[in-house]
Amino acid sequence: MEETHSNRFNRTGFFTHAQESVVQLVGTIAATTAAGLTTAFGEAYIAALDMSFVQNNDEPPPSEKVAEGFKTKYLQLADGG
Repeated sequence: MEETHSNRFNRTGFFTHAQESVVQLVGTIAATTAAGLTTAFGEAYIAALDMSFVQNNDEPPPSEKVAEGFKTKYLQLADGG
């Protein structure tokens, strides 16, 4: 049987080469977005924790204070600051 676009089965199903490329591109964009968000969350959390320790005389701060600082710092990072 001759292979055509209509009967070709590949690892992602019945996709043309162009459709498969789009699926891979979307996956790459999703991975890049996830990496960016993870980095932003991590940077904001570390900055908030550091600031909270300083404000609390190097003692472990209450979780509410850390959460408030995290929210403030994350919003600053989200605005490009």
